[in-house]
Amino acid sequence: MFSILAGVRGYMDEVAGKVCGMKVLMLDDETVGIISMVSSQNEILGQDIYLVERIDAHQEGDMRHLIAVCLIRPTNQNFMLLSQELCSPRYKEYHLFFTNVVSHSRLEQLASCDEFELVKQVHEVFADVYAVDHDLFSLNLPSTIRLTDDRARWTTYEEAITDRIVEGLLAACIALRMVPAIRYTAAADITRQVAKKVQARLLEERSLFGTVNSSPADESVSVMLIVDRRSDPVSPLLNQWTYQAMLHELLSIDNNRIDMSKVPGIRVELREIVMSATQDKFFEEHRLSNFGDLGMSIKGYVEDFQNQTKSTTRVESVEEMQRFVDEYPEFRRLSGNVSKHVAVVHELSRIVEVNGLLEASQLEQELACSESRHEHFRAVVDLICGPSITHLERLRLVMLYALRYEHDSSIAQLKDHLHSQGVGLEQIRLIDQILRYGGSHVRGGDLFHKKSLFTQVKHTVANSIKGVQNVYTQHKTYLASTVESLCKGRLKESSYPFLEGCRCDPLPQRLLVFVVGGTTYEEARDVAELNKPSDGGRERNWKIVLGGDDDPQLAFLPCRSRTAQPPRVGRCVCKRLMTTLKKPENLNPVDHCYRPIVWRNASYGSDMGLAVNHQGNSSEDMWLAFYWMNSGSTAQIWGIWHQKAMHTTEMVARQASIGKHGIHGGRQNRIKTLHQIFVRNKQVSIGMLTWQRAASSKVQEGGGLNSWKRHNNTGG
Repeated sequence: MFSILAGVRGYMDEVAGKVCGMKVLMLDDETVGIISMVSSQNEILGQDIYLVERIDAHQEGDMRHLIAVCLIRPTNQNFMLLSQELCSPRYKEYHLFFTNVVSHSRLEQLASCDEFELVKQVHEVFADVYAVDHDLFSLNLPSTIRLTDDRARWTTYEEAITDRIVEGLLAACIALRMVPAIRYTAAADITRQVAKKVQARLLEERSLFGTVNSSPADESVSVMLIVDRRSDPVSPLLNQWTYQAMLHELLSIDNNRIDMSKVPGIRVELREIVMSATQDKFFEEHRLSNFGDLGMSIKGYVEDFQNQTKSTTRVESVEEMQRFVDEYPEFRRLSGNVSKHVAVVHELSRIVEVNGLLEASQLEQELACSESRHEHFRAVVDLICGPSITHLERLRLVMLYALRYEHDSSIAQLKDHLHSQGVGLEQIRLIDQILRYGGSHVRGGDLFHKKSLFTQVKHTVANSIKGVQNVYTQHKTYLASTVESLCKGRLKESSYPFLEGCRCDPLPQRLLVFVVGGTTYEEARDVAELNKPSDGGRERNWKIVLGGDDDPQLAFLPCRSRTAQPPRVGRCVCKRLMTTLKKPENLNPVDHCYRPIVWRNASYGSDMGLAVNHQGNSSEDMWLAFYWMNSGSTAQIWGIWHQKAMHTTEMVARQASIGKHGIHGGRQNRIKTLHQIFVRNKQVSIGMLTWQRAASSKVQEGGGLNSWKRHNNTGG
């Protein structure tokens, strides 16, 4: 079965099956989400796992009767925590499972910490993606918007994000048992870079595909297509009307969980609900249903439950009583499920009405699917100047208009109308930002079918023949046409070339499509349609799995639920493409993707030290790492800061690094006006001091602060 969900689920079953006895499952911040997407709590309990614990929880007390099963990502932070756990063990024995490739040096580090010899086995299991569905996965990364910058301006953040994408694609290939030929978007340099790195990793880890029948004939039918989000900035802007997409955009799904606590009048047991296709048959069957059909399905679901309730009210014999007792758990589950879906659909209806989404969505679809500038301009003006929609929808409409009529002077008039309606200038500037991000100068394809007369006529004729069954779902994503062309052997190699040395059968049978910048539920719906059997009931000749680096809606607009008041367009109005144009500064660097800044084997000293890493020519690319070195061990990074967040007035150290003898390198290792440094939970005040390296040209053995001199604020 070509299913990413089945692949990840299989690894989870393998992890639990390799260890016998009463177990505690130790997870990290990411594997908690990865596991929760494919397994329920009852299923975990059924595998003799009686406790689930975070590896960073720092629990006290020994539990020597339990066996620790550690399923974690191979990150620097996790290796540090695992080393601490092995130095002071709390469990009977440890079985280690890493979700990606582990270097030999890391295994040696763990071996040196395992003084009590409690580690019984170490495995690599490639459950390193968030499997949303059988044909959809995400890497759940923070902002990847800066990957579109010039490579020369990248910092360690962008490098780490790219590495995580490559690791995720490697894991997906192994989970899907495929060794693909790789194609990428020719107009996007980032897709070429990712494609090259993935190919290098596939070749480097070739031995991991030993269970895959990787003869040349079989390889030719597997393809990985890497595309750029900027090829289609329209799809993320559109309101969606399928059940799954509406849940994500209007209520917000986080690892299959929905927070309903702020819904007016919600019952206590429904304040947090789980919506998973693997655990909820009704949701599995109707997740791609449009909102109108969903209402009829909910009505039928309630009627079936009522009929079943009537049959259980008559218990007149021992046999009927026994049957009722046997069916009672299923009856209770069905009762809770009916209540859950009724409450959710009621809240979705309320949000749609409060925000005027039906009226706004109809115009959004017309802007995305048809060409009529004068009519569109009048309709947009009428709607954004009227009282029926919120600022959020006004901004959406103008963005869509700007993308379609990018070089038209009427965009300035629409901006004036937005300002007159009370939309802030900061939000209005997002219109220019989205044009810089996904305007015609960066899009490689013909998104609006206007680059040639032939494509315009072809698009118009096709729409007139097919007709429009639903005005709210008439838009088809650009990705869908691209993938369909690939499946039928018609995708232009000039626009989507193969990597050098990769070739493919013209009609591939297994496709892994990955969107750098995040994918959407609308694209997932179109891929699911392509995977369905044809009208005659015949299976397709292809199977497709879709993935993205961000959570799979990329609607990048805030949740509209929670309150009946129209939401204010705030700083987070655009969740992905817009407000994230700047690198987020509020992330915990150690917990996220700043890991390349962590140096190994840093010092034999026993003092504190300050390291500087300077990337590129701009002072904005300066990073600081504060480290603490235990005697005889490697350095541990307690914090990493960006120059802007520290408000430093001068940072001139270049290419400094930490080596065997402490901190060295760079022409001028000096940092002025350093306000504060936070070491883990402890604040170390340095104040308005200047630290300058000792005049000695040779770094002393031991490094750290022993080789630095303290001066007053005037320098010296």
